[in-house]
Amino acid sequence: MKKSTYIVLAALLLFFLSAMWLLKSYSLELIHVVVAHTVIQKAPPDYPASKIEKAFDDAFQQAQAGGWKDRYKSELLAISQRLEKIQKLDAAEVDQLLRNLGEPAEKSQ
Repeated sequence: MKKSTYIVLAALLLFFLSAMWLLKSYSLELIHVVVAHTVIQKAPPDYPASKIEKAFDDAFQQAQAGGWKDRYKSELLAISQRLEKIQKLDAAEVDQLLRNLGEPAEKSQ
C-alpha cells in the first residue's frame, strides 16, 4: 500500500476512536434525554411536560452530585425497557415514575 493510504486509514481510525470515546462519555446524557422525551410522549396530553423534564433533570443532577451515575443509568435503561411495552401512561403512572426516579436504592451508598 501507498503511504497516503496508511495516512488515510490512520486518520479514519483516529476519527472512529474519538467518536466512540465521545459517545461513551455522553452515554448517560443521551439515555437521560431519550427516556425523558419518551415519558413526555407517552404521558397524557394534559400532563405538564415541564414537570417531567424537571423531575428528570433533578434526578440527573442528584446522580452526578451523589456519585451514583451508573445506578441512575441502569434505572433509566430499566424505565426504557418498561416503556417499550406501554403505549400510553396515565397521570398516576407518570406521577409514580417521577416519584421513584433517581432515588438511590440504599441511601448509605
